Parts: sequence; C-alpha cells; structure tokens
Amino acid sequence: MPQLAPAVDASSRERHSDAVPVTSDLRHSFERMKAAYRREPNPSYEQRMDRLQKLLDLVRHEQGRIAKAISEDFSCRFFHETETAEIYTLVAGIKYARTHLKGWMKPRSRHVALSFQPGRAKVHPQPLGVVGVISPWNYPVSLALGPLAAALAAGNRVMIKPSELTPKTSDLMKELLGRVFDPDL
Repeated sequence: MPQLAPAVDASSRERHSDAVPVTSDLRHSFERMKAAYRREPNPSYEQRMDRLQKLLDLVRHEQGRIAKAISEDFSCRFFHETETAEIYTLVAGIKYARTHLKGWMKPRSRHVALSFQPGRAKVHPQPLGVVGVISPWNYPVSLALGPLAAALAAGNRVMIKPSELTPKTSDLMKELLGRVFDPDL
C-alpha cells in the first residue's frame, strides 16, 4: 500500500519521546519499499491498470466516509464541496490516467544527429522507484490521492505524508489504502 507517514508536527515531537522510533519506522518502510521496487522495477500495464482501478473503486465506494472524516476535521465542511472539490476531481483524474496510460508507457522515437545516421533513438518511460507525496490540509484527499494515482500510473511506489491538521482524514486514508494495497506499494 502507499505508506502514510504519521502526521507529526514539530511541537508534538517535543512532547513525545517516540519521535526517534517514528523516524526509524519511516526509514524501515522506505527501505522495504525500495527493496520491493528492485524486485519489480517495471510493473506491467495490467498491474498499473489494476492499481488505478482499485483506487478508483475505493474512492467511489467510500466517498461517504471520506466526506464525513473531512467534515469532522474541518468542523462541518459541506458534503457538496467535498464531492465537487475532492471526489469528483479525483475520480476524473484517475479515469484520465487509465485512459491515457497505454500511450504514456509507449517508447517515443527521437531524432538523431546526421553523424549518427542510420542510428535510431527512443525514450523508454521508466518508474523512479519510491516517491513521496506531502499533502496539504485544505483538500487532504484529492491532494494526496491525486498524486498517488499519477505515481501508480508511472509504476512507482509511494509514501504519503498527510497534514497533521486533518487527523481523521489521514487515519481514514491509512485504513482504506491499507485495505486495498500491499504495504510495499
């Protein structure tokens, strides 16, 4: 699953003596994800489509719980704002990625200098490995899961650091993503 970093601000680090274990846990998760990437550096088109479909199904199925958690974090954000600004844009982004994924994965020809003729050059898109997403508080789901969708489409593994200002939404995302994705993803 895309790994969620605990939402810990500077003042809470001073209050809690567990800041070092949190850093150690994050490093361990990152190393585990890097090892998983080395075992499977280029997920297939089918694997990427499956991951995007799982994310799409999750968002569609759990939109009520997502809206409720956001409303609790914001002390009553209207469902329609969440539906429009978070859910709709996120679903549209995931659908867009699914529609264009095959084209994004295709190697692209490049011109070569006359001195290298009759040679040919192509660019083969490849995943970076493990990427990080730091999401802000104002649209905590779409600004975390939108980049997640893009990273999964690119074949990457993802660590997400949600805002410490939206703890209920962060906890819900951790639960939901943990339900559908492997911890090494």
